[in-house]
Amino acid sequence: MSPILALCASVIIGTGAALQHRAASEEDPHAVMDPRLIFRLLRRRTWVLGITTSILGFVLQASAIATGRLVVIAPIMTLNVLVALVVSARHAGRR
Repeated sequence: MSPILALCASVIIGTGAALQHRAASEEDPHAVMDPRLIFRLLRRRTWVLGITTSILGFVLQASAIATGRLVVIAPIMTLNVLVALVVSARHAGRR
């Protein structure tokens, strides 16, 4: 059961990261150090959905680690990077 939780967590975390990136990339690149940036991002539904999705993924990840062996769960969790790349590429219209 814990590998399935880890796989679900990877997909959810990767999707959340892609959503956050999508919303943040629409901001002015020169505003990175602007303290008001977080407030502008909080007004973007895509970014808030990305954060919420990531939190859900982290809860699933914690559940997978609590119920399974880390040596099995950790490699599965690295799939979130691949998921984030695929989701971001789809959004950008790339294959």
